[in-house]
Amino acid sequence: DDQGNVFFTDQPNNRIVRVGVDGKVEDFLKPAGRCNGMFFAPDGKLIGCADENNEMWEIDSAGNHRVLFGKFNDRKLNGPNDVWVHPVLPIMYFTDPYYQRPWWEHKQPPQEVQAIYRVGRDGDRIERLPFNFVQPNGIVGDAKRGVVYVADIGEGNIYRFQLDAK
Repeated sequence: DDQGNVFFTDQPNNRIVRVGVDGKVEDFLKPAGRCNGMFFAPDGKLIGCADENNEMWEIDSAGNHRVLFGKFNDRKLNGPNDVWVHPVLPIMYFTDPYYQRPWWEHKQPPQEVQAIYRVGRDGDRIERLPFNFVQPNGIVGDAKRGVVYVADIGEGNIYRFQLDAK
């Protein structure tokens, strides 16, 4: 965060852990929606890929969360995995691979493809990007260079594409 604290997820134990600048390790949020990848937005809120219910969350500094969204084309997401929030523009990108989780009742991917999405920072205007991935996982952007990098773990490649901020 902007204070220098480090946050990480412990998905099997359904928690987000905070390591303070003083070295103190503590639970920040538990339960945490089985959050996986997270990224701080410019407003200081933590955006989390909460794949317990295939949702994207916004978490404030007190640990309160709200669901930004959890569906695309009226179907659940596969399982949001990683997210990058643009530092200036009100957009974010996230990966949505399918890794069967023991806590899910569904046994097949809700979406027909494993993809990356662009969405408004407030969870509006969700759009699946037209790239063919086997199993996209990690994602990070470089706003200064206008690019986004995506790791396709299913194919063993990392891709770079031009940022389209629409």
